[in-house]
Amino acid sequence: MLNSAEDELVKVTSIRPIPRMDLMSCQVGPMATHYQAELPLWAALILLENSLVHLVKPDWMDEEKLREAHKFEQDEEEFSSSLPFYYYEMFQTMGAVPGALEDVAGVRELINAIHYNRMRKIEEKLKEPEKASFRNIGSIELERIRDVWQEVLRLKTKRAPQRHSRKRNLSRESGLGIDDLALDDGERPIRRLRMQ
Repeated sequence: MLNSAEDELVKVTSIRPIPRMDLMSCQVGPMATHYQAELPLWAALILLENSLVHLVKPDWMDEEKLREAHKFEQDEEEFSSSLPFYYYEMFQTMGAVPGALEDVAGVRELINAIHYNRMRKIEEKLKEPEKASFRNIGSIELERIRDVWQEVLRLKTKRAPQRHSRKRNLSRESGLGIDDLALDDGERPIRRLRMQ
């Protein structure tokens, strides 16, 4: 089953002692004051809204790291591997909660610039999708190309249904991956996407 941004783990630091709480899909606590723990984003936000924890800004959300990712997205043909799959959705969710993040404006500007550059590159790559590599794209970008890419794979499979063998299974557990599909007659391999 694919995760959503709200299921991604984030670090929190408790503000005061928190007793054990059994939430829908996880247990929180007991936690002493200033105790650091990893929780799903949705649980961390519930505790934050109840003034029980502070969110620890994820390392990838550091402005210097985002500037480096932005520069990479501007200068390179490929996509930066320094961002999590749900980078955009995680920021949107965390940034919407008052007090969740410091300097939201600076981070928002960089996240939006990264997203813009990624979408620009995707538009270029979609001109020849069968030759394109989409390794390290995020969920938000995958949504943009999903229909086009499925059609490319459908047409390729329809054209040569018996000619390829899969190196790995496509399954809900492993998600979709950018892996080669080995073609038996030596043709250039087609690529497939992976959600991580």
